[in-house]
Amino acid sequence: MIAVGDSSRMTDAENPARAEVCGVVLCGGASSRMGRDKATLDLGGRTLLERAVACVAGVAGETVLAVGPRRRYGELGLDCVLDAPGDVGPAAGIRSALSGVDAEWFCVLACDMPRVETRLLDGLLERARSEGLDCCFAVGREELPEPVCAIYHRRCLAPMRAALAAGRRRVLAFLDFPTEGGRAVRWGTLPAADPPGSAACAERVVNLNTPEEWERERASEGEAGAGGPG
Repeated sequence: MIAVGDSSRMTDAENPARAEVCGVVLCGGASSRMGRDKATLDLGGRTLLERAVACVAGVAGETVLAVGPRRRYGELGLDCVLDAPGDVGPAAGIRSALSGVDAEWFCVLACDMPRVETRLLDGLLERARSEGLDCCFAVGREELPEPVCAIYHRRCLAPMRAALAAGRRRVLAFLDFPTEGGRAVRWGTLPAADPPGSAACAERVVNLNTPEEWERERASEGEAGAGGPG
């Protein structure tokens, strides 16, 4: 379901390669461990949500916000995709985007990952396209696929719906279900390292979940002592 706002979309003439890509910023969580809405926390003069929107906008022709069950953040003037009734979590936001937006590719990024750069998303998209993948996930310091920093083709919608119908709500559960054509999902990963093996670069794919993590992030950007999450 989409709540319509004043979203901006590139024209095909401006960037035909990006016109078929929808950016999806996941910002529908409760932020219970942080103690306040993570999306609105300021870092470097911009909120985490604004930083994530700017990051995916470098890849996508359109950007939407996956906001959970109700519309939020109208001040950004972006379209919102709403979770289906009874559907929850990041998987719900991704499913809603794939079912509600007319695009071929979906560039998904959680709003609480401020270290992710557009060049990583570009790399994920390039690998998915060049290798004929259905989805491509970033990997970070734990060497595990990160489903909230990833590229999905709309072909992933059928296995995502099958996973939900089977009661499996974890995002990556859809990899165990076939596509609409009956074949296995083709997926790959891309290390968030430049050059590969760089521990510092692998640290990009991390979420900020607690006040302590938030304070460390602010300190790393030289903002210690200025308005933490409270």
